[in-house]
Amino acid sequence: MQSDVFLTLLMYICTIIVGIVVAFFVIIFGIHLLLHIIMHHIRKQEENEVALRKTHAT
Repeated sequence: MQSDVFLTLLMYICTIIVGIVVAFFVIIFGIHLLLHIIMHHIRKQEENEVALRKTHAT
């Protein structure tokens, strides 16, 4: 009886730990993706500004 309670408690603790680890990686991946999108838009903006300067220079 006592070992069943211990195993159940251990299973719950392991499930919580796995959930925390998965949530951590999801958050890290989300931040990485967000930074990638931001950098892409910054590069596009810089390219557009350079093209605009070249257009007005001629």
